[in-house]
Amino acid sequence: MDSINNYVWLLETIDKAGQITLKELNARWMADVERSGGAELSRRTLNNWRDRVRDVFGVDIECQRQGGYYYYIENADELKRGDFRGWLFDNVAVNNLLLSNRQIKDRILLEPIPGGREHL
Repeated sequence: MDSINNYVWLLETIDKAGQITLKELNARWMADVERSGGAELSRRTLNNWRDRVRDVFGVDIECQRQGGYYYYIENADELKRGDFRGWLFDNVAVNNLLLSNRQIKDRILLEPIPGGREHL
């Protein structure tokens, strides 16, 4: 699950920024000490995550090489679709948000939502 959380973190970070360099990504990664464990985000790791994001979510993270190697989401509309991948992304994103705000966990109430597993 940590890997999926990292992929969603990457997608959310790039989506919010629009375009972002590896240096900026690494700074945001390092700022989240609980997630990064103090280890830098290498270009190799980023490229591996880009491949896995494409496999898991069907989203392409591309690199604009002209003007500074900016990473951006090629097909961001895939995250907005109402299919399983969009649902998975939304659920993991909420989970990441709750985990990063543990200090307010006692003030957040979640309602049970029918999962639909029994109907599949």
